[in-house]
This record gives sequence, C-alpha cells and structure tokens, in this order.
Amino acid sequence: MLLSVILSVAANAQDKILELKLDEKHRYLQNEFTDNGLSYFVTGNDKSSKTDLKIVSYDSDFNVLYTKNMESKYKGLPAFFGRGASDPQVFYKLYPTPEGKYAIAETDKLLLDNKGNAKNFDVFNDPDFKDFDSKFNIQSNDYSCYFGYKKVNGKIDKEANEPYIFRVNFVDVKHQLIPIKFPKVASMLKEEKKPKKPSDTQEWGISVHDDQQFYMINKMSTRDHREDQYNIAGFDYDGKLVKQLSILLKMQDKGFVLSDTGFGSKTVVSGNMVSVGLMDDAATGNIYADENSEFFYIYGLYSTDKIGNINKADYNGFYIHKYNSKGELIWKTEHEIVDKKGFNVTQRPFATNVSFIKIGKDQIGFRIYNFSEKYAHFFQLDAKEGKIAKNQKCDYKIESYRFYGVSGGAFATGYAVDKIYENKHFDINSLYAAFLNPKVDQFFKNSGREDLNYNCKINQNEIFLIEENTKKHSFRLLRFDL
Repeated sequence: MLLSVILSVAANAQDKILELKLDEKHRYLQNEFTDNGLSYFVTGNDKSSKTDLKIVSYDSDFNVLYTKNMESKYKGLPAFFGRGASDPQVFYKLYPTPEGKYAIAETDKLLLDNKGNAKNFDVFNDPDFKDFDSKFNIQSNDYSCYFGYKKVNGKIDKEANEPYIFRVNFVDVKHQLIPIKFPKVASMLKEEKKPKKPSDTQEWGISVHDDQQFYMINKMSTRDHREDQYNIAGFDYDGKLVKQLSILLKMQDKGFVLSDTGFGSKTVVSGNMVSVGLMDDAATGNIYADENSEFFYIYGLYSTDKIGNINKADYNGFYIHKYNSKGELIWKTEHEIVDKKGFNVTQRPFATNVSFIKIGKDQIGFRIYNFSEKYAHFFQLDAKEGKIAKNQKCDYKIESYRFYGVSGGAFATGYAVDKIYENKHFDINSLYAAFLNPKVDQFFKNSGREDLNYNCKINQNEIFLIEENTKKHSFRLLRFDL
C-alpha cells in the first residue's frame, strides 16, 4: 500500500506537487496522464500467487478520485538470477480514455468507470472479434473502436470486403460491426506516383480523433515528391461521413521527405546481422485537426535536394501549413534548419520523430528529434501567423539500460544532458517541457545532484511529470501550467 501521500504547492500557486512513498512490498507498475489532466498511479506486490494491486486515480489538482484495491493477474519478470538487470520492465496495462471517463485494465480484462467500479471487458476473446482482422484501435470517452476487415473462412479478401469498425460501447460492453464507406476522390496532382506495392496502412489510414469524430487520411504524391495531396474523410462513431476535404500541398524548390509523424507505415527489415528501418511513401507528413475542426495543420520535413531514394533524402527544414475548414490556406511556415552535425547529415527517417502540439489558444509546439543520432530541435510558434517565437537545439546522450526500462529505474528514461541537468534522466517529452516552460527548466536545475528519473505528458494547457527517486524508493507527480 502507499504509506504516505503529501500534497504541496510549488513556487507558482497553480503548480502542484504530489509526493508518494511506497511500502517496501509494493513497487511501481504503471502511471498514465489523460488529455484533461487526470493521473493514474499503479503499484503492486507480485511476490505471491496473486498480485496485490492498487490503482489510484487523481484529478488535475491531484485530489484522489478513487482508490481500487484488488487481486490481479499481473506477473512481472520470472525471478531467476540476472533477470531484471538485462530485461525490460513488465508494466501493468491500463488504458484510460482521453478524459478518464473509463479505463481499460487489459491485464485483468476489466473496465473501470470514473469511480473505480469494475466490470468484465474481454474483447479479444469475443467469438465475433476472432473473426475480425483488426489493424489498429482508438478510444473515445464512450467507445473502443477497432478498425479492420471481417474474415471469411479464416481469410480476408480486401477487394471484396469493405472495412469495418468493431465498436465496443463502454456503457453495456456490447459490440457492433459498422461498415466504413470511403468517398471517391479525384487527383489534383500534376502526375500521380504509382506505389510499387500497397501500403501497410491500407489506402486510408487513421490520423486524429476526438469525442465526436475521427479522421481518416488518404495521401497521394507525385513521383518527384514535390506535391502531396491529403484527402480527409471525417466519420462519426456510427460510421457516417461528416467531413470530406482534399488539400493540395506544394512547395517551391522543396520536396516532401519521410519521418515518423505518426502517419504512414514503418517496418523493420532484417538480413544477416543488419536490421534496417523502412517507411512507406505515406510517411511524408501528418495532419492535426484542432477542436471543432475549425482549422487543419499539415506538417512534416522537407529537402531542397532532388529526391531519388526517399529513404535516404537529406533533411533541410520543416513545414507547417494552416488551413481553414474549407481547405483554404491561412498561412504557411517553411523553416530552414542549419545543423551540419545532426539534422542535415542524418538519413534515418525511421528514427526521426516529428511532433505537433497545440499549446493554449494561440501557440504551437513543434519538436523534431532523432534517438539514433541523439539530437533534438525544439520550436514554439504563434498559431495565428505561424511565426517562430523561440527555438533551441538540444544534444543529449542515451543510457541504453534506462532507455529500455532495464534496471536503475521503474520506467524508461535514458535521455541525459549532464552539462545542464546533473544526474537527471528524462524521456524526450521532459526535455521539451523544459524548453516550453522556464519553470520546468529551473525545477530540474534546482533538483540537486540526486539521481532522478522523469517521464512527461504535455497537454494543451499543462505539463505533467512523474519523478522517481530510486534510492528513496519514492515518486512524485508534478503539474506545471503552460
């Protein structure tokens, strides 16, 4: 059990710190932050035949919403010599909905409501689900939706079989198969590229979703990668088409290049002693839809070179184009990055992550990092005009055992900047949070020389951190307002 919980107020009256000290028999198993600032903290003792588990849910001010004590099916690593020093941590699998209305405790096949009441939730063993080939899953506050195809005699004929949503209602845990009919779209490109093989993401891929609708994207491109056409189809959770829009992107003397933006397929191809990460042509950018679909932002990386092998194109900068709900251009930012020791010389799109974050009502957070080459570029922009307010390059090192959540920490961290934050270990979000908010930066600098680990969740209006002190066997949850 938790021995003590201490709530304190940070230097800013609206920032919060929740101090947690665990009983010796309990250890950290998982934590989660939702989009509206709820926190979940899972601890347990798995040394007996059945794990003694505790789930505590907090609101955004770290007041306890509920505490759930139960016997769990969770099992950690087998207890034999050396295990745990070389193998990643086994985490509990708890998946809260975007605003914490429900949480799926997948490890125990339970669904928890916002008061901690539990009921059975075992989708994967449902006979109907076994006849369904699921490609990906999203959650709203009311549904868990699996996208894929029905199987006929154990096989999938995609040409004769339309895609479906396997929708599970959280209220009664009943499911429904809902067909998805994609609109036909016409190409606006000067010359459409014909892919050598079908994309692993299928013709349409999921992009963003909220509580009312989800957006599927179909992307077309030219052979020279100078034009990208985004076809946007918005559906409600009954499968009804509620939005259809096509947007053509093109840049003067620039081409769209691959990176991990969250859209498009990536695969690992292994041969002999070498593994290579490859991405398909759809991974040249992604789209962000703000609340109520008032605006669309399309973003990614570009190259000024003539692009031959798109998996080996040099990076020269990033682009963000903002459109209104009719697809009309509001503004565009195409920013050159000069970094001859990092960004400009790397050709590893599989390892290059690009993230877009809406901050407050009128700011944009934009982040590029490469975990293989160990660099990051951080940006903050004005959402009304697209002007860059500030930017920073961050070089770091990675301690591989912490990066994979092996020994020396309860959760994966690994990113370290010793010249600035001595003995501190972060995920990339924590370093980006220090860039966005000077109070977070100062907090890390004032944390002394203790060996501390940090993970971070950045919401539109808040930054949430979890801190681990391995020597004291203690944790803190922290909130900083943006």
